[in-house]
Amino acid sequence: MEQSTSPDLLADLENEIALEHASKGLRLANFLIDGIISSILYSVFGSFIQMIVMAAYIRDLDNFSVDPGFPWAIFFIIITLQLSVYIAYFTVCEKLLKGRTIGKMVTGTMALREDGNPLTWKNAILRSLCRLIPFEPLVAIFISYPWHDDFTKTVVVKKRI
Repeated sequence: MEQSTSPDLLADLENEIALEHASKGLRLANFLIDGIISSILYSVFGSFIQMIVMAAYIRDLDNFSVDPGFPWAIFFIIITLQLSVYIAYFTVCEKLLKGRTIGKMVTGTMALREDGNPLTWKNAILRSLCRLIPFEPLVAIFISYPWHDDFTKTVVVKKRI
C-alpha cells in the first residue's frame, strides 16, 4: 500500500490552538505576586552582598565611619547583581516551568509564543529584559499588551488542560 504524501488535515487542525488570552486582572495579579517574590529574592541577595562589602570597609561601628579607600563603585555592582537576580527569576521560571512563574501558577496562566509553542530560552530572556523598560507596566495597564509580549511575539493565556 502506498503512503500518501499529502499533509494530514487532522494534524493541521490539532496544531491550531485557540488561545484564550489572560485578562488584565490576571496579568496584574501575576505582576504583583511575581514582583513581591522577585523583590524579596533580590533584596535578600543584595543585602547579603552589601553586608559582606561593608564588613570589609567599615572602620568604626560606633561612629559608622567608612574606610577612605572604600570602592563606591561596588554599589553599582551590587545593583547589577540585584537586577541579574530579577532577570534570572523570570527567565528560569518561564523556561523551566513551561511558561509559568509563581504568579502565573497562582492565577492559572502561562506564557507561550504566539503560535502556541512553548517559550524558548531566547523568548524567556528577552521577556525578562523587556520587563526592565521604564513605564512598561503602565503601558500594559492603560494602553495595550505589555511590551514584553509585543516585542517577543509571546502571549499569556489561561493554562491549557
